[in-house]
Amino acid sequence: MSRRKKRTNQSPAPSAKKGPETDAARDWWWLAVFAAAFAVRLIFVWHSRQLPFFFSPIIDAQGYDSRAAELLTTGSSVRTFDQAPLYAVFLAANYFLFGQGYLAPRIMQCLMGAASCVMVQRLGARLAGRTAGVIAGFAAALYGPLVFYETDLLREVLVIFLALALLLCLLRWAERGRLPWAAGAGLLMGLSLITRENTLLFLPVAAAWLFFRAERPSNNRWLAPVLFVVLAILPVVPVTIQNYLNSGALVPISSQGGMNFFIGNSADSERLTGLQPGIAWERMAKAPQAELGENASPNAYNAWFFRRAFRDIAAAPGAWVKKLVKKAWLVFDAEELEPNNDINLYRGESWLLRALIIRLGPLWFPFGVVVPLFVLGAVTRKPSAGAWLIVGFIAAYATSLVLFHVRARYRLPIAPVMLPFAAAGALWVAKQWKVRNAKALAAGLLGLFAVAALVNAPIADVSFAHVFPTHYMLGKSWLIGQQDEKAVQEFERALNAHEDFADLRHDYGQSLVRLGREDEGLLQIERAVALAPDCAFCRKNLGQLYRRKGERLQARASELLGKDSASAEGMADVRESWRLLRRAIAEFETAEQLDPFDVTIVHDLAFLHEEAGDEAAFRQKLEEFIKRARNKPELAEGVQRAEQILREKGGPPRGADIRK
Repeated sequence: MSRRKKRTNQSPAPSAKKGPETDAARDWWWLAVFAAAFAVRLIFVWHSRQLPFFFSPIIDAQGYDSRAAELLTTGSSVRTFDQAPLYAVFLAANYFLFGQGYLAPRIMQCLMGAASCVMVQRLGARLAGRTAGVIAGFAAALYGPLVFYETDLLREVLVIFLALALLLCLLRWAERGRLPWAAGAGLLMGLSLITRENTLLFLPVAAAWLFFRAERPSNNRWLAPVLFVVLAILPVVPVTIQNYLNSGALVPISSQGGMNFFIGNSADSERLTGLQPGIAWERMAKAPQAELGENASPNAYNAWFFRRAFRDIAAAPGAWVKKLVKKAWLVFDAEELEPNNDINLYRGESWLLRALIIRLGPLWFPFGVVVPLFVLGAVTRKPSAGAWLIVGFIAAYATSLVLFHVRARYRLPIAPVMLPFAAAGALWVAKQWKVRNAKALAAGLLGLFAVAALVNAPIADVSFAHVFPTHYMLGKSWLIGQQDEKAVQEFERALNAHEDFADLRHDYGQSLVRLGREDEGLLQIERAVALAPDCAFCRKNLGQLYRRKGERLQARASELLGKDSASAEGMADVRESWRLLRRAIAEFETAEQLDPFDVTIVHDLAFLHEEAGDEAAFRQKLEEFIKRARNKPELAEGVQRAEQILREKGGPPRGADIRK
C-alpha cells in the first residue's frame, strides 16, 4: 500500500495522455514516405551527375570539401573554424569510410533526407493528426528545394535532420514528461549549434517552452530546461577548445559571424549579399588586415566587421530599419532566392526538378503554396503547446536570418516544419467543402488567397539573387576538375555576357596556360590585372607567367647562340628574357604591397631575385619568409626547405610550390 500511495502522490507528467499520433508500431506509412523520399532524391542525384559541380564542388561546397579533407589527413583542424564544423566532420567520416569521392556522401544524405521526411510525418501526426502527418511526409518527400539542397555537399541536410529530431524530442518530453527526452533534445540542440550557428536563437525559446510546459509549479520545474541548456553546451565545448588551441582566442564555434553581419547590414549590403567568391570577395574579407595586421585574432576580425556595420547603421538608421523589413519579407518570399547557384541550370538537366520547382504565372511552387496553407492550418486549429513550439522555432530561425542575410538555402529548415500545418490547412479546406460550410470556407479561402498574393508578389528588389554567372562557374568547376578544354568552352561563353569580369579573365587565362596556350593565357591574365589592379594573386600569377616565358626564351637563345654565337635572334631573346624577369619581379613586388600578409609571395620573390643574380635580396627575402612563416603549420615543410637552402646554398627548383 505504501508503495502504491507513493506513486499516486507523484506529480503527473506534463501530458500523460496519449498524443494525437496513433499506434506508431502499426503505422507503416512511414516506410512509404521513406521509400518515396529516398527514391526521389536518388533520381535527382543521378540527373545532377551530368554537371561538373557534382565532382568539382565550388563556393561553400568546395569549402566543406577542403575542410573535410584537412580533417581526414591531419585528424584535427590546424586553423580556427570559419564555419560551424559538424558538417565537415560528417563529410570527413564519409571520406574515411568510402573514399574521397562525391557519390557516397550524397547517397548518405539521401538517406538522411528520407529520414527527415519520416520525422516530418511524425511531427504532423503529433500536431495535426495521422492523415495530416502522412500528407506532410509525402509533401516533404516531393518538396523540390529539399530535394535540391539535401543532395548537394551543403550542411542544410544535417541542419534539417537535427532540427526535426530536436522538435520531436521536445514534443516527446511533453507527452511523457521523462527527462531523457529533454536531455536528448539538449544534445541535439548542441549538435545543431555546431552545424549552423544561428540556431542559437532557438535555445532560449526551447528552454522557456520546457519551463512553462510544466503544468504545475514544483521544485523540479527548472530541472528539464537546465538539463537541456547544459547538454546543449556540451557539444560546443570541444569546438571552442580546438579554436582556442589554434588561435589563442575564445571563439565558441566559428569566426565569420562578424563578416556575415557586415554583409547583411552594411550600407553596401545589396551588393555584398550577391557577391561571389573571387577578387571582390577577397577584397572584402581581407579589408581588416590593413588596420589589424597579420597576427590579429579571429575575435579582432569579428569586432572590426561589427564596428563597420554598426557605424553604417548609426549613420543611416532609417535605411537599416528598411533593410530589416525587407529581409523579414524575403524569409517568406515565395521565390527561391539563391545568388550562389542556378536552380534553373539543374532544372534543365532534371525532369524531376522541373516538376517539383515550378512557376505558374505569378505563383511560385512549392513555397508560395506552403506558406499560405501553413497560415490557414495554424489559425484554424486549436492552440496547443506543440503549435507554440513550432511557431517559436520558425520565429527564432527567421529572426536569426533577418539579423544577418537571407537566401533560399538559409531559410530552408523552416519549410519542413511548416508542412504539418500546411497539410492541416489543406485538410481543413477539404472538410469545409465536404460539410458545405460555405461561410467558413469563403473566409478561409479569402485569407488563403490574401497570404498567397502577399508572398508571391514582387514587392522587393531581389536582383541580388539573379547575379550568378552560370557559365563562368561551370568553367571554374571544370578548371578545378582539370578538364581545361571544357573549362575554356564555358569561359568563352561567359565572355559574351561578362567581358569585363576580372575573375573570368584570370581563370580563362589559367585554363589556356594549362592547355599549353601560354601566350594567350598571359594576355588574359594581363587583362585581369588591368581590370583589377589591386588583385594580389592576379599579379602574382602574372609574374609567374612572365618568368616562365623568360625561361622559354632563355632556352631558345641558348640553342640559337650555341649554333651561332653572333645570332641576332638569340641575343634579342636574351634581352627579352631579362626584361620579362624584371617585369616578373615588379609584379611580385606590387603583389607584396597589395597583400603584405601572404608570405608565399615573399618566398617566390626570393627565388626571382636569385634568378636575377641578386644574392643579397634573395637571402633577405628567404630569411623574411622563414621568420614570418615559422608559426604557420601549413608552411612548416616550406620553412624547413628554406632553412636547408640557406645552409647549403642550394635547394628545390626555383618557384617550387612550397605548400605541397
